[in-house]
Amino acid sequence: MGRRHDRLSELFFREISFALKNVNGLNSYGILTLTGVKLTSDIKDIAVYFSVLGSDSDKRQNLRILEKATWGIRQTLKKRLRLKVIPNINFKFDSTPDEAAKIEKLFNKLHEDDIHSDTHDDTTDAMNDDEKE
Repeated sequence: MGRRHDRLSELFFREISFALKNVNGLNSYGILTLTGVKLTSDIKDIAVYFSVLGSDSDKRQNLRILEKATWGIRQTLKKRLRLKVIPNINFKFDSTPDEAAKIEKLFNKLHEDDIHSDTHDDTTDAMNDDEKE
């Protein structure tokens, strides 16, 4: 997309973050973080991605709160921004942090298994050396 589109995306990200400070109930259910936005080329819709540090129930509850707050957020954007069009806001859960945590756990498990197999190999080598003498 163009430079204007990128600047608008950044602006909406900042302003939506600001507007969320006034939403009651957020962070009562885990810790909510905005992870990004995706603005359509016609600037009529914006997807706002978020993650929640908490349970699946916390994630669903935060999504409900965000969806209920959408109208108020748009009103805040209308007051703060001098734009002809304020996009429709769609909140979407970003599973990237959860996926990254799963991958990190797998790497840690592989690393631990590798350490244990090296220790096992050293013990086996020592036993074989004893048998040779």
